[in-house]
Amino acid sequence: MAEENYELEDETLSEPFDFEDEFDRLRQKTARTSAVYDEMELEEELEMEENRSFFGRISAGQRLILLLLLLVDIVVIAVGFMAIFNVI
Repeated sequence: MAEENYELEDETLSEPFDFEDEFDRLRQKTARTSAVYDEMELEEELEMEENRSFFGRISAGQRLILLLLLLVDIVVIAVGFMAIFNVI
């Protein structure tokens, strides 16, 4: 087996070295590596998004509706107290 491997090495050395093929292989390897890093960054962003607070996850329109509902709730409670204590 060792002799067979040795013969293969001799064959590869006897062929002329093609720099363009080597460059293409290196470029493909770099593209794969950058794709892996992009996927890792995307996963980190998703984890950060999951860790945000409740108000960080909702949109501005939803926040406005919640604010209006809170305001209505405060007004109803105030009117209720005024009705209980005969202020109205």
